Amino acid sequence: MRWIGLVSLTVLLIWNSEASGLKVEETPQGLKVEGKSYRARFVREVAEFSLEVLDAQGQFRPVSRWSPEFGLVMKGEIATNVGARAEWNFQRKGDILVVGWGFPFFVPETNSNWRPVWATAHFLCLDDGILMRFQLHNLKLPANAVCWVMPRWRLDERLFDAYTFWRPDDVRRSGHIAALGERLVYAGVTPWEQRGDIAPAFAASLPALIVRSEATGVGLGIVFVRYAEDWKGGFGFLQRFRPDVVYLYSGYLPAQRATQGVWAWVAPFDGRNASPERKVQWLLEQANALLKTFKPIVTSKLPSWAQPPSDFPTELRRPRPVERTEDAVVFSINEFIHTPYGLWLARKVGSDVLLRAWFKWGNAPDWRKFSPLVEEAHRLGMLFGGGTTCSALYHGENNLSEEEVLDMATRDPEGRLVDAWGQAGVRHGTLSNPRYLNYILRWCQAQIEAGADCLFMDEINAALHDNEGYDDYSLRDFREHLIRTYVQGQGWRLDDPRWQERFRIDLTDRTICPDGTIATFDYRAYLKRHGLVSKPLSSQNPLREEWQRFRAQRDREAWRWLVERIREFARQRGRQVFICANGIAPFVDFQVRGVWDLWRVKEGRVDLSASQIRDWARIVRDGWFVAGRKVPVVFFHDWGFGGFPWMEVPPSDRELWMRVRGAEIYAAGGFFAFPVTGLGNHHDALRDGTLNEIARQTVFYQRYRDLYRNGIPIAFDELPTEPAQVSTALWVRQEPPTLLIHIINCRVVDFRLQKGPVTVWVPIRDMPQDVSVFSPDGFQGKAILKREGERIRLTLPQLEAYCVVTLRFKKMPRWSPDFVPRLYPTQRWERALENSFVVQPGGIVEDDWKLVAFLQGKLHTHLRNPPTFLINAPQGGTLEVFVRGVAQGGARLVLMVDGQLTQAVELPDRDGKNDPFADEYARTFTFRLPVGKHRITLDNDGNDWAFIEWLAFRGEFAHP
Repeated sequence: MRWIGLVSLTVLLIWNSEASGLKVEETPQGLKVEGKSYRARFVREVAEFSLEVLDAQGQFRPVSRWSPEFGLVMKGEIATNVGARAEWNFQRKGDILVVGWGFPFFVPETNSNWRPVWATAHFLCLDDGILMRFQLHNLKLPANAVCWVMPRWRLDERLFDAYTFWRPDDVRRSGHIAALGERLVYAGVTPWEQRGDIAPAFAASLPALIVRSEATGVGLGIVFVRYAEDWKGGFGFLQRFRPDVVYLYSGYLPAQRATQGVWAWVAPFDGRNASPERKVQWLLEQANALLKTFKPIVTSKLPSWAQPPSDFPTELRRPRPVERTEDAVVFSINEFIHTPYGLWLARKVGSDVLLRAWFKWGNAPDWRKFSPLVEEAHRLGMLFGGGTTCSALYHGENNLSEEEVLDMATRDPEGRLVDAWGQAGVRHGTLSNPRYLNYILRWCQAQIEAGADCLFMDEINAALHDNEGYDDYSLRDFREHLIRTYVQGQGWRLDDPRWQERFRIDLTDRTICPDGTIATFDYRAYLKRHGLVSKPLSSQNPLREEWQRFRAQRDREAWRWLVERIREFARQRGRQVFICANGIAPFVDFQVRGVWDLWRVKEGRVDLSASQIRDWARIVRDGWFVAGRKVPVVFFHDWGFGGFPWMEVPPSDRELWMRVRGAEIYAAGGFFAFPVTGLGNHHDALRDGTLNEIARQTVFYQRYRDLYRNGIPIAFDELPTEPAQVSTALWVRQEPPTLLIHIINCRVVDFRLQKGPVTVWVPIRDMPQDVSVFSPDGFQGKAILKREGERIRLTLPQLEAYCVVTLRFKKMPRWSPDFVPRLYPTQRWERALENSFVVQPGGIVEDDWKLVAFLQGKLHTHLRNPPTFLINAPQGGTLEVFVRGVAQGGARLVLMVDGQLTQAVELPDRDGKNDPFADEYARTFTFRLPVGKHRITLDNDGNDWAFIEWLAFRGEFAHP
C-alpha cells in the first residue's frame, strides 16, 4: 500500500480504532498512535519511532532519550536504523494498526566497501501494547555477526529505578538498578560481563524483562514470543553503563537467526507492581493468536535508493585539488572523515572541497593518524577540510586544568560563569583573552600539520548571548576602547566631567572608578549601580551603543588576528590553507552560510511554493562585499543545540529541496554544500537514501562546471513564464556573447514535482545563432524559439526540476524596450568598496555588488564614495535610479557629466521615519545621458543619505 488515498484511510483508522480504544492520527510527519497506557509516534519515510508510557498520575513520560535502535554488528562496526530511510506503510486490520518499515543496514564487506542488508520491521499496535516483528532478508551473513532484533533503548536514567525478570527455574528476580553497581553492570541475560543480577536464560513460561519506576509508576516490558523456538541462545538485558547512561537491550541474537523473523511485545506495565506474571502470560496468549493471521505489508526486496551509487566518474574528477577556491564548483559536508568509510562515501560524490571532514568541538583526536585519508582525498582531486569552534569550552577538555578553563571562560554582568546554550559543563570563551585565542589557534595548527587544506571556523564571535562577555579581559579592553575613542580621539581628560554628563559614569564612586578616573573604570560595577545587570543592552543604558561598537571591533580584530596567524603558520610550512567561517565574514577565502532563516516548511514538509532565488542572490552579493572580492558563497544545512531542520523532513523532501532550492542557489551565483554526512555522523546520506541523488547532482555540476564560471547574473525572476511557478535567472557572458537562462520548476503537488512544458519570454530582439539545453534530469527534446513582437518565446517540451538554456550570438543581443538590466547595490551601512565602474554593452556593470545602497550626503563624510561610471553611448541613453527612502535630513541626487553638474533632484524628508525600507518615495528618477564617451557620477550633495534600491542604464552601449 502506497500513499494513494491516505487521507481517507486516516479517517477510517480514527473512526474504527476509537471503538477499541486505540487512537490513530496521521500527520505530515507520520503517525501518532495512542493506546490505553502508551503513546507512539512513527516518522514518515524514516525508520524511527518514539514511545511514551503513562505514569501513575496520568502523565505520558518519554522512556528513551533518543530513538530506539535496531542494530547489526559486523566486523567491529555497528549499523543502526537511526536516520535510515524506510519503505514506509501502514494498514488497519480490525482493531489493530499495523505499521511496517523496510530499511537498510550498511555493513562493511571489506575495508573499502560497504553493502546494504535489508531489514523489515512490523509494529502491530493494540490498545495494550505493540507487538513487534523483525526480520533480516539476507542469508549471506558471517557467523559472528549479531543483531539487535528488538531495539536498544537509551533509557531515561532519571525515570527508571527498578527491574523484574524470571530465571529458567521460574524464580522472579526484582531489584533496584542502583544496587547493581555503578558501571558495566547488568540485569537479565547478557553475553558480556557477568556482573549484576544475571541469568543464563529467561523462564520459558515467563520470558520477559521489565524496567520499572517505583517512584512514578512507569513500566516498560519486553515479552519474548515463541521464546523456546526463536529465542534460544538469545539475550535481553538491562545495562548500567554508568550512572547517567542506562541501556535496555530488548532482543539480541546471532544475525543468521534473524533471517527467519522474530517477535516480541513492547508494552507498558505498572512500574510499582513487581509481580506482573498475569499480564506477561496474557500478552503471550494474544501473540499466539495474532501470529496466525499476520501478513507483511512492506517489501522484502532491496529498492534502488538503498543501493550505493558507483564511484564518481573518473573522467570528471580533477587530476589534483583546485589551487584557488574560485575554481571550485562542488562542495560537500563530510562530517567526519576519521575512517575509510567516510572516504568511501566521498568517492561517490564529485566534491571539490570536503567541508568539516575534521572538526574540533570538545576533546580533539590526534589528527596525524588520519593523514593517510587526506592523501587519498588529494588523489581524488579534493581539498580536505578541517575546522574548530571559536566558542565552546568544556571543563576538562583536552586535559585543560580547571584554572585554565576558568581563566578562558567569559562571565555574565555579575561576574558569574554562564552555562553556554544552557548546557551544564560548557562555557563560551572570551576573545579578549590571548590565552583563549592561542588555544583556538593550537587546533588549527594541529590540523594543518596533519594535512588539512581548509579550515571551517565556527562561531567566530564566540556566539555570546546578551548576558555574556563581561569577563575581566573584556572589561579591560572596553576601558581601553573608551580611552582610545574619547581621550586619544577627542581630547577628553581621564577625569573629564563629560564622562558623567554623557554616560552617567560617576568618577567619584570608588566602586566604579577606584582611582577617580576612567583609567580604572569597572563596567560590571557600573551596570550594578544603575540596575542594569539583568538588562545590560537596555535602551536605558547610556553605554549600550559604545559597548556594542567595542564588541564588534574587538570580535573583528580577534578574527583578523586568528586568520593572519593561521596563514602565516601554513606559509612557514610551505602550505596554502583556505579559511572560511560559519556565516558571512571578512578575511576569508570563501564564504559558508547556513540556510537557517531561509528554510521553508509547511506542516512539516518542504515548502517550495515561492521562489527564493532573490534571497540567495542577495546573500551571495553580500558575501562578495564582505570578503572584498568575488569568492565562492556556499550555503549548507547547519545543526545546533536547537535541532537539525534538514533531518526533520522526510528524505524524499530532502531530495526535492536539493533539486529545486539547490538549483536556485547555483542560479543565484552561489554554491550548495551537499550534505553527505553531518551532525557528527548522525546524518548519513547513504542511510537516508539521498546519496544517489547527491551523486547525480554533482555529476551534472562537475560535467558542466563552466556554466557557473565567468558569467554575470543580471536578472532574477524578472522573465515572464508559463506556468508562473517557475524560478528564473538570466546571466550574461561577454566572450563569446552568450545568454544563460536558468529555469527551475517550483510546481509541487502532494510533495511531487509536476513535470510539463514551460515557456519563458526572453527580453531580446535578436535570434541566437545556437541554442543548447543542459539539465541534471536528462532533458529530452529540443528548445523551441519563436519571435513574438520584440521578444523571443522559448518553450521547453518538458521541465522536470532544473535546466540551463544557453543562447549564443555573434554580438550581444539588443534588449526588448520593456527590459533593462538592473544594478542592485549591497544593502550595507558601509563605504562602497569602489567608486569607478565600466558600463559594458547591454548596460551591464560587472562589479555592481561593490556599490552600496546608502548614497551618503554631507553628514557621514567617512562613508562617502559616490560611484562614477565610464560609458560609451553612441545614441545617448538614460540612467534610472529607484529611490526607496531618505533620511530625516533629506537628500539631493545630482548627476555629474565629466565633472560638471547637469541634473539634480531634491529629495526632502517626507515621513520623519529615517527608515530606508519605508516606501517613503519608492519612485524611479530618470537622468539623461549624453552621446559619446563620458564619466558619469551619481552623487548626493544633500544633508543625509538616500537609499538606492536599484539603478539601470537604458540604451545601447559600446565598450568604452
